[in-house]
Amino acid sequence: MKYSKEETDSGTDLIKEFLDTWKSRIEVLEQEQDGEIKEDRQVEELRAVAKEFEGRLDANKWIEGLMLGL
Repeated sequence: MKYSKEETDSGTDLIKEFLDTWKSRIEVLEQEQDGEIKEDRQVEELRAVAKEFEGRLDANKWIEGLMLGL
């Protein structure tokens, strides 16, 4: 399927925002704990961020296509 430049650009911007949000939260947790946090806690935070972004991610056709291709 072909996506418009606008759909692609907004989708990539949203994924970047999603990953940046997750990364910044992990960094805060690491600072609070004085070191690296466990993988299961990182996954837990990833799921929390995904839930927050869910409506926006679902609304983007490019991301929808990307997720169907995984």
